[in-house]
Formats: sequence, structure tokens, C-alpha cells
Amino acid sequence: MMNLKGLSPCMYAIVCSKKTKEQWHKAVRCLHDKYNVIWPGKVRVIKYDDSVEQALPELQRLRPSYCCFVAIHSECSRSFVRSVHSVTRKIDPSNPFTDTLWGILTGQEEDDVVFAVQQVQDSLCVSRVLGGTGVNLKKFESGVWYSEGEQGVAYRKKLGSAEACKESCAPDATGDIVAELSSDRDEKNDKGVDMVITSGHATEHDWNIGYNFRSGQLIPMDGNICGLTVNGDVIPVQCRKKPKIYSACGNCLMGHISEKNCMALAWMHSANVIQMTGYIVETWFGYAGWGVHKYFINNPGMMTFAESFFANQQSLITKLHKDYPEFCDKSVGEANSVYKKCFNTKATARKEMTRECSGLLYDQDSLAFYGDPAYEARIAIKKEEWDYDISIMELDPAGLSPGWSKWELKVKTVCHGSFECPIPDDKTTSFGRPPVFVFPCSMRDFKVLEGEAVINCRFILVSVFGNYTPGKEFKVVFAVQL
Repeated sequence: MMNLKGLSPCMYAIVCSKKTKEQWHKAVRCLHDKYNVIWPGKVRVIKYDDSVEQALPELQRLRPSYCCFVAIHSECSRSFVRSVHSVTRKIDPSNPFTDTLWGILTGQEEDDVVFAVQQVQDSLCVSRVLGGTGVNLKKFESGVWYSEGEQGVAYRKKLGSAEACKESCAPDATGDIVAELSSDRDEKNDKGVDMVITSGHATEHDWNIGYNFRSGQLIPMDGNICGLTVNGDVIPVQCRKKPKIYSACGNCLMGHISEKNCMALAWMHSANVIQMTGYIVETWFGYAGWGVHKYFINNPGMMTFAESFFANQQSLITKLHKDYPEFCDKSVGEANSVYKKCFNTKATARKEMTRECSGLLYDQDSLAFYGDPAYEARIAIKKEEWDYDISIMELDPAGLSPGWSKWELKVKTVCHGSFECPIPDDKTTSFGRPPVFVFPCSMRDFKVLEGEAVINCRFILVSVFGNYTPGKEFKVVFAVQL
């Protein structure tokens, strides 16, 4: 762990409109009080009139380590999410990366936000998972996933088992999935879930459980998540107040808050989802959504869910600027035009290059992270399942100016694999993304002294690409100043 005395002057910023501050005063106060106990005097509230960009000057002055955008659901438009992405990359204009760990805290009503903030435990140990798509269950203590490609098939890993077993389930798995979501969390008896993962066809108003076969759906009804079977039966999800996290990694539009009665808000309101990633657009590329798993699941326990979202965004930005520097400032609209045009060319090599470039641009601001960015939801640590190990140690700062500290970061692989995926929405390649170490707070200045790495005020990414074998070690020496 990287221990830094005192940490940065502003550890946590709460950014909200004046309207949200007035209408959701209790939620903002709860959030402020929670973190002011942890970081006394280092929590700030930043208010703006009608545009999140108006908060940028104050964010640049404070340079917060964490930034929580509290917003009434009617404010959480597609353009709002994209503005948050953009603003958080401009806090330090000297580089193109995200300068703070951020999240958008919202809900159908203020009590949803208060529930997310006022957890009895300050962290969530994610040990049992529910999937509507393939999940590497070896990385979890237990869980089940229902196949979206094979009707009537599920894979289950029981508590204490080493491997998952294939089993039969109902052709329409709606009832099974609703039952899993509704079960009280009981670790001893292996009931309930801590994390939900979905892919497949979806909109703001439904998720189709089967991808290439007819099955049921989950839908929002009066703001609550319900199962809708192929026979037309409606089965409400009935959850107790136990928090969950949710990765809608492969769904179109699941993260788009189009109105009060939508999927994202229903997950928060009735399924107790306190952190969530989801696309605000139709997804076709997949780097942003699926890549979160490379950090969160592949090395179980190394990163929190919020850190994994942050790390994958920096991997995306690094790849965009490294491979396509001439296009990195293009808009999403231009990315769409490039993508459509690429299918009209007969040059395969150019087609693939253009598709990847436009896909990275398309994904860059299209995945939302909802929830408190400082809340620690992480998988139960299973070092025996890690793809690589990261260690960090402080070195003698001799030769550096006063106020600087010197560090050595080592990455050592423990299995065969690749730091790059053959396709952007790859589900199986280990590790599939370059190693990232997230700093415990924001740094005022930073520099790489030895080795190949990308660094900014909030992270360091080791520039490792291609295949690797077990026991391969990479070292970077860097200096930072608080």
C-alpha cells in the first residue's frame, strides 16, 4: 500500500446543482458528514447553476481525489454523463486523462441516495455473483450465471467448490433470476447475491434474458424491477435492504436515465444497487463496458469497482492517444460517421483500424458509473487467482526536491496471457489490459524516472503490451509530490 501522510488538501468533492442542493439537502448533508469524519476538513461542496461545466474552475482549484456528482434523476441526461467524463479530464489540462475518481449519485427519490450513502458497513465484500451472461466463477466464492446463448442452461459454483458445474434450468429463466435477486443475502447458506452482471439485448425499459432465443425479460414497473415471463406473468423482485453492485457490461442503454420509470433507476430503487456501470447509448464496440471486468474480476480483490471503472477508462484513453493521436479529439458524432463509412470500404486492414479508432472514441464518454466513488466494493481477495501481482515500495528520495517522494512499482506475471485483447469486448483473455495502480489520493505533481509508464495525478499505468509468460517482471520508478 502507498502510505502518504496527510493526503491531499481536498479528498472529496460533492458537486451538485443548486436545485439538487435545495431538493436533496438531506442526501448531500449525509454524504458530506460521512466523509468529513474520515477526512476532517477535506470535504467540499461545489454548487453550479445549470451546467456541470460551471464547476470546473473550482475543481481545478481544489483538485479533489474523489468527486461525487449528486444529481436529481431528471438532470442525469446523456449529455450530463458525457459532461462529467469531459470535465473530470480537464481538472489538470496538462494531460488527457481523468484527474479524479468520480461517480454520479442519483435515484428515483432522495431516500435511494441516502440508502446508498448510509451503509452499515463502509465496504462490500463481493463473494457471490449472479450473471445473465458468461462469468468466470472461479474468481468468486460462489455464484450462478444463466446462458444467454443456450436455452435452458446455467453454470453454478457452490460455496467451497473449486469449479463451476453445468446444469439445466427452465427454458425461461425469468423466475430463477428473480428468485436469486429476491433472496436475502446469507453467506453461510450461500443465498442472495452481491453482484449482478448482464449482457444482451436491452433498452432503458427492458432486458431480454435470452440473446438468440425467446425468453422472459426484466422490466421496470412503477419504478420497481419485475420479471416478465414469456407467458405474460409479472414477478416482482422483492429485496431486503442489502446492497449490490451491477455491471451492465454488454447491454445497450441500460445506463441511460431517460425518465423516472427506467431500468437504471429501478435497479437502484428496488434491487438495492448502490454502484452500477451501464451504457447510455447502444453498444457495439464494448471496450468500456467489458473492460471493467479485466480489472475488477481478473485479479479479485486488487481493485474496488469504482477503481476498476476508472482504470479501464485510462486504458482506453491511453490506447486512443497512443494508436490514433490524430483522431483523439474527434466527437462522438464524428466517430459514428467514421464507423459507418468503414463498412463501405473494401480495404480490410483500413477497415479494422478505422473501426477500432471510431469504437474507442464512441466508448470514451458512453459508459456511466453510478454510485459513490469512494465506497469500497471489491471481490473477496483470491490471490491464487490473480493474473499478476503488483507491489510498491518507497525509495530514498535523495536527489529530489523537498516535498517529493520516490517509489518503485513492480508487476510480476503469474500465468500465461496477454495484456491486449484480440477484440474490444473480449470476455476471456487474461489480463487483457495494461496494469494500473490507482493512487490513494490526488498528486500535485508527478514524473516517471525509470521504465515505461503513463502517469497523472491519480494513477500510473505500466506500458506493457502483447503476450507474457509466468514470472515476467516489469519495473517502474516514479516520483510524486502532494
